[in-house]
Amino acid sequence: MSTQERSYDEQVAAWERDSVIVDDPNSIYQQVPDFPQPSEEELKEYYQRFERERDCFEKQLIGDAFPFRPPTDQPMFRFSSYRSGEPMDYEYIVEGMLRFGHNAWSGPRGVGKTSTLIPMLCAIAGLIPHYPLEIKLRRQVILVTEDEEQVWMVIRAMTADGYLNAPDEELNDWFHVTPASRLTTSEITAHAEGLEQMKAPNERADGTPFPAGPLLVMDTVSACIDTENGSSNDEVARDVELIKQKLKCAAVLLIGHTAKDAGTKAGQTFLGAQAWEANTIGAVTLRRLDSGVRELVVLKNRFSANSPKFKVVPKTARFSGKDVLGNDTVIQCLYNLIEPMTAEEVEAATLEEREAKEITRLMEDSATLLAKLAEMLADTDSNGDLVHPMGVKRGDLYKALTGKDARWKPVIDRLADGEGSELTIKKAGKAELITLTVKT
Repeated sequence: MSTQERSYDEQVAAWERDSVIVDDPNSIYQQVPDFPQPSEEELKEYYQRFERERDCFEKQLIGDAFPFRPPTDQPMFRFSSYRSGEPMDYEYIVEGMLRFGHNAWSGPRGVGKTSTLIPMLCAIAGLIPHYPLEIKLRRQVILVTEDEEQVWMVIRAMTADGYLNAPDEELNDWFHVTPASRLTTSEITAHAEGLEQMKAPNERADGTPFPAGPLLVMDTVSACIDTENGSSNDEVARDVELIKQKLKCAAVLLIGHTAKDAGTKAGQTFLGAQAWEANTIGAVTLRRLDSGVRELVVLKNRFSANSPKFKVVPKTARFSGKDVLGNDTVIQCLYNLIEPMTAEEVEAATLEEREAKEITRLMEDSATLLAKLAEMLADTDSNGDLVHPMGVKRGDLYKALTGKDARWKPVIDRLADGEGSELTIKKAGKAELITLTVKT
C-alpha cells in the first residue's frame, strides 16, 4: 500500500514506530564521537594562535599588493625605503672602473695580469698617490697570490724606478701578501670579523671619519677557492653568493684566466662557469690586441663609467741584485700602469679593433674558400672524369660554402685581384668559372 492510500492516522503510527524521539534535542551533541578529539591544552593553543594571527593581519597591513607580513620573528622580506634629498654616489675602489663590492678581473696567461694589478693595488692602499687613475679612498689590501716572489719583484722594480717611495713599515701596514691555499667558502667567510676590523678611516668633507672596507684579492680563484666544479654555474653561483652575503664589509676582486672562447658565451671572458662574472657587480678583462698594445676593458658595471677602456702602459726597471749563487747581477722587471683613455682614443682603439677583426675573418674565410674550391676542382664523376674541368661556377661555389653570398664575394674579389692573385676568373657566356691560379 502506498503512502497516498494510507490514512493519516496510519501514517502517524508508522512514523512513531520507525523514528527515535528524544526529549532533549541537544542530546545528539552529547554522544561520544568515534574519531580522535583534541585535548583541552591543544584546543587552548589553537585558539591562542588564531587570536595572534588575526591581530597580526589587522595591525600589519602594508598595502593592497602585499596585504600582510607573515607572523614570524624572521620575515621572508626586509623592505627598504626610498629617501629623497641630495643623491649619494656609489663607493668606488677605483673611480670609473671598480665599484665597492665583488668584481671579476680576467686575462689570458702571460698578458701581464699580476704586473698590471700590483701597482694599482699599491695605489688603492694609498702607497702611490700619483697613480694615473683617481682613487679617493685609502683602504687595506689583502692579496692572496699563487706567486709571492713575483709580487715582491714588481714592488722592488717600482721602488728602484722611483715610482714607489713608501717606507717598508707603511707598505707592510697597508699591503698584505699571503700565499694561495684552496679554502672552502665557509673557511673564507669565517674571516668576516677580522676583515671588519680592517676598515680604514677616511676623512669626510665635514671632518667625520668614513670607514673604507678592505679589498680582498684572490689571484687566482682556482688556487684560492675550493669549488667542487669551477665550471658548474650552480656551484659557483652558490659559492660566490655566499661570499658576497657574508663578506659585505669587504670588497672582493676575483682574478681568473681568460676562457678559450672568450667573448662568445654571452660576453663571458672568465674561464669556467659564467657565474664567476655574472654574479659580481663588475667585470674587467686585460687583453692584447693584434698590434701588441694591451688594454683593460670594462665588460660589466652597474654605474655609468666615463670610458669602458683603459690604456696599459708598460714600464721596465733595471736594478742591481744577486743571483741564487750570490753573484752580482742586473735584474730586469716589468710593471704596468693603467691610464684613462680620451673619447678620441677610445674611438680610435675601437676602430682598430674592428678592422683587425675584419682582417682576421677575411684571412680565415680565404683559407676556407681556397680549400673548398680545391676540393670541388678535384671532384670526379662515376667515369673518373673531372666534374669541373674548366673551373667552378661562381653560383656553385657559393652554394658549397656556408653563409650568404655577400660574405664570400669580397673574399673572391680579394683573392682574384692583382698580380699575385690566387684565383683566376674566366667568362663562359653569362657564367663565371673560377679556378686556382697556376703559379709558374
